[in-house]
Amino acid sequence: MTAQGDLDARMVKFLTDVGDAMGLQLTVTTEALDDATRVSIAGDRCDVFLQNKAEGLDALQHLVNAAFRRDHPSGRIVVDCLDYRRGQDSELRETAVVLANRGIARSRPFKSLRQTNRTLDGCRDRGCIV
Repeated sequence: MTAQGDLDARMVKFLTDVGDAMGLQLTVTTEALDDATRVSIAGDRCDVFLQNKAEGLDALQHLVNAAFRRDHPSGRIVVDCLDYRRGQDSELRETAVVLANRGIARSRPFKSLRQTNRTLDGCRDRGCIV
C-alpha cells in the first residue's frame, strides 16, 4: 500500500470510529484532488454534521487536520458531508464569475495615484475631509 493509500485508510478509519462513537453508520470515501484530498461522509443521520451552519462538519474538519495534516503531502484535507462543501465551492465560483462580469461591464479607467492624491488634497483644502 502506498503512503497516500495508508493515510487515506487511516482517515477513513478515524472518521468511521468517530461516527461509531456517535451511534452513526457512516460511509467514508476519499478522493484525490489536484492539491488536496477530499474525504466525503455519507450515511443515515449524517446530516447532524450540517446543523447550525455546519458547525459539526467544521469540528470534524479541525480534528482531521490536526491528526493528519503533517502526514499529507500538500497538507490540505477537505472533509465534506453530503456534498455540502462541494456545493459551496461551486456556488462561490459562480458568484465570483457574476461579480467579475459585473465589474468588467461597469469598468472605468483607473485614476492614477497622482490624480487621486490631487483630488484628496483639493478636498482637504476645501475642508471636505479632515
